[in-house]
Amino acid sequence: MKPIATLVCCVCIFWLFRLVRDPNVRTSKALWIAALWLFIAGSRPVSMWFNDAPDSSGATSYYNGSPLEASIFESLEAAGLIVLIRRKPQVAAILKSNWPIVVYFAYCLLSASWSSFTDISAKRWIKAVGDVVMVLIVLTDHEPVAALKRVMTRTGFFLLPLSILFIEAYPDLGMAPGTMMTAGVITGVTTGKNELGGTCVIWGLAFLWCLLDAYRRRREPYRASSMIAYAVVFAMAVWLVTISSSATSLTCLLLGSALMVMTNLRWVARRRWLVHCLALAVLSVAVVAIFYAPSLLSTVGRNGTLTGRTDIWNQVLGMVSNPWIGTGFSSFWLGWRLEQMWRIYWWHPLESHEGYIEIYVNLGWIGIALLAAMVLRGYSRAVDGVRRGMDMGTLKLAFIAVALVFNLTESLFQSVIPAWIALLFAVTSLPPILDSNDRPSLPAKHVGEEDEDDREQLWFNPLSGRNSRVNAETMT
Repeated sequence: MKPIATLVCCVCIFWLFRLVRDPNVRTSKALWIAALWLFIAGSRPVSMWFNDAPDSSGATSYYNGSPLEASIFESLEAAGLIVLIRRKPQVAAILKSNWPIVVYFAYCLLSASWSSFTDISAKRWIKAVGDVVMVLIVLTDHEPVAALKRVMTRTGFFLLPLSILFIEAYPDLGMAPGTMMTAGVITGVTTGKNELGGTCVIWGLAFLWCLLDAYRRRREPYRASSMIAYAVVFAMAVWLVTISSSATSLTCLLLGSALMVMTNLRWVARRRWLVHCLALAVLSVAVVAIFYAPSLLSTVGRNGTLTGRTDIWNQVLGMVSNPWIGTGFSSFWLGWRLEQMWRIYWWHPLESHEGYIEIYVNLGWIGIALLAAMVLRGYSRAVDGVRRGMDMGTLKLAFIAVALVFNLTESLFQSVIPAWIALLFAVTSLPPILDSNDRPSLPAKHVGEEDEDDREQLWFNPLSGRNSRVNAETMT
């Protein structure tokens, strides 16, 4: 049975790649670097794939990590930096245009100087910069929209089918065994149900965006086959989130999908105030359900204490010594604080399960302010992209909203985490000189419905290398 299931999975993956193959699209081979990085982020540590994971029962092994892991990340980051050096003008233009991101990471590096574990903090900062490197590899490609689709398909077409294969045919790989106090959980290719849920949310939204984009482009070749592939993998993401019992992930996927579909409607996208209202509604629903209406949590399988999270939050906040600057980048869960939390909780937590608290305890209020500036600037540009009908506008807006909601109950503002990488991508905008590939997408009064009476004109589509028709009102 297992060989048959494996064969079916391999055929399915090959079939998916075959469906989206477009020989007219040319992207850089450097995208494989970003794809490998993102695959690791969306699955499990490399050391676990090779059964070389360090013993997690002691603090020393947690500090040192896996040498194999470190060498792979260092190699990928070094290769990515070589690529970016060759694209120096484009990289410089993007960094100048997105100065809040530069300031945030500069402050993170500075905070390592007051950490009690400066060397560990600095090493973790170097690894965190790798996320930015991978985002820049995609955005500096000569066709950034096509590059994004390539990276997401090269990773998602493996992650989601393999998760189903592991769960159904190899439960020793796809499920974590329970203990005397906990039940077994579904993990897929990841290490936990929340990690699996996070992976499914990010790739689910990405494939929904690809599906909606393909649906609008009625005159494009390979449209029908691409839509089939994107719809199949999106359905996989929905199914995996449903069976993973990750309430936060299910909520984020539903809210993010609704936001993306609504902002794809032309009459919504053209009204900035309405886009703001939709984004605010997504955040408000999550905040109200989590903090002001505990009884509503029962509808998504949670209790008023968020499965014990509020107790951890109180413990963590009580250990903060300097609320303005924090303990230093990625330094809170080290030393005596880690030992004390491990004495209190038998399951040895390594995070507070609240992204904003994690930023606060590590970087203080200054870090919170810099993160807020980065997100607000990115959000403003994403809304502007939605209004102008830019290709990546709706996806960026959904990524930002989902990341903000996700971090209410999970700590995802960390390096090599899909939601964090997606947020970095969403808040990083292309300057006008490099923005030629993020052109207005085909407009529609409804998703996929073209108005034949609208004024149309020809423009060169960089994704296909051919002329396509686009509504003249959107071009102005």
